[in-house]
Parts: sequence; C-alpha cells; structure tokens
Amino acid sequence: MDDRQKLIELPIKGHKAFEHYAMNEITSVAFSQEGMHLAIGNEVGVIKLFDIRYPIPIFEKEHQYKFPIKKIQFHETSRTVFSQDKKVIKVFERDSGKVYTNIQTKKDINDFSLYKNSGMVFTACEEEKLGSYFIPNIGNAPKWCSYIENMTEEMEEKQTTTTYEDYKFLTKNDLEQINASHLIGSKMLKPYMHGYFMDHKQYKKLKSVSDPFAFEKHRKEKIEKKLEELRENRIVFQRTLPKVNSKFMEEVLKADMKRTKKAKMAKEKAEMANELLKDDRFGKLFKDKDFHID
Repeated sequence: MDDRQKLIELPIKGHKAFEHYAMNEITSVAFSQEGMHLAIGNEVGVIKLFDIRYPIPIFEKEHQYKFPIKKIQFHETSRTVFSQDKKVIKVFERDSGKVYTNIQTKKDINDFSLYKNSGMVFTACEEEKLGSYFIPNIGNAPKWCSYIENMTEEMEEKQTTTTYEDYKFLTKNDLEQINASHLIGSKMLKPYMHGYFMDHKQYKKLKSVSDPFAFEKHRKEKIEKKLEELRENRIVFQRTLPKVNSKFMEEVLKADMKRTKKAKMAKEKAEMANELLKDDRFGKLFKDKDFHID
C-alpha cells in the first residue's frame, strides 16, 4: 500500500508564473527546510524561487553560461540559495535575490555538498581531488578544521598600507636640494617614516625651478643609454668556420667581436687574430687535418 497523498499541485503548463518553463525542461528542484520555499532550475540556466503560498516568484536569476542547472540547495543558517551548473556555483540571498558570491573551478563541476551548519563547501569536479571552499560570512568552520577560522582572522587583521602612486617620496636632504624645506608642516607634504610624500607634478615643477638643466642632463643620459643598446644589438655578420680547428677559429672571431665592448682588454688579441687570419703562413692551420689541435 502506498500511503502517500498529494498535498499540492503546481500547474506548470498554462500558469503565468511557470510560463517561462513551458518550453524548457526543468532539471533541478529543491525545497527549503521548512517547506515553504521552492527553487526550480531549468535547462537554460534560469532559476526561480517561489513561496508556495503565492504564484509569483520571489526572484528569478540566470546563469551566464546558459548550461542546465544541475543542483539547487538551501543554506538555512545564512538564508542563502546555492545553484550549480557545470561551470559555476552561484550563491544568492534568499530574501532579496542579490548575488552573494560565486565559486568557479578550473574543471567542470559534477556536484557539490554543504557541510551542515558551517561555511564549508565541497565540490566534485572532473578531476581526482575534491574541491574545498570556506565562506566565513555564511557559517563557522567545522570542528575538525577549526584552524581555518584563525587563518581568516589573521587575514582580516593584516593592515594594508596606503600606496601613493602619484606621489614622490622625499627625505629632508631631497627637500633641501629643491629648496622646499619651508613646505614641511604644510598640506603639500605628507609625513611618512623618515621622509615625506609630495605630489609628483608639484615635485617636477620645483625640480625644474631649482635645477633648470636637469631635463637636459636626463635627455643626454637617455641618448647615451639608447646608443649603448644599439651598439650591443648591432648586426653581426656570421662568418663560415673552417672544418679544421673550427673551435680555435671561433675563439679568434669572438676576440675580434669583443673590441667594442672591452676595447682595452681585447685590443691586442683582436689585432693578433686579424694578423693570424691574413698571414698565408698559417693558412694550413685551418685547412690541413694534420694541423688539427687535440
């Protein structure tokens, strides 16, 4: 005997509240713990949350990937709703429908599980290891991994230092060099550690007034640096090495090429190398196998 009795019937077809689902297959259904809320997900990633006492949904949400909703689960302590397709797990606030957070993994998600009365979430993906995520705002960590609470507290306690991207850090000596010592104590300087922060634009103006030739010096340094890079990256013509004593010839050519980089040290070796290559008396050294250097 089947003692089950039908308590309620939800007329999906023809009902205005469910007209969006008339053409799409429902892939997931979940009830809240008290049984008063029903969440339905379909094959195109749309979720609707209903209060079963009222035919109009509380809210409707859509997964951006348009994949079928695989699972929906209510988190009672935080009054949130978890919905999952194969790419992402979305967490919504049950009352407002506002997106609380997302859990996105590198591999496709097959299933997920919420650890009871905690903020721990486990995921089963297309890989060997289970994924584990902790959301401290929706619940505490389980007793068997309570150390996670300490980790999150330490992260919250860490103070973030202000980064002054558009400011120049100056010491007292730097201020004296640009004749700006009188600005100490004013709003133009922000005290920090052993010096001060000054707006970069203001610093450039003061620098140009105190040292009008600073730009010209900077320009010359830039030109010299660029010329040095061009010298280092100049085109080198490759020479064909002989079959006999090729390594020896390679060392000779390297000494010849180093003249521009280390002129004083390589000058004598380069001159000797050129003489050796031009002298007919040493021609057999690179042609005759009998002269091969072991």
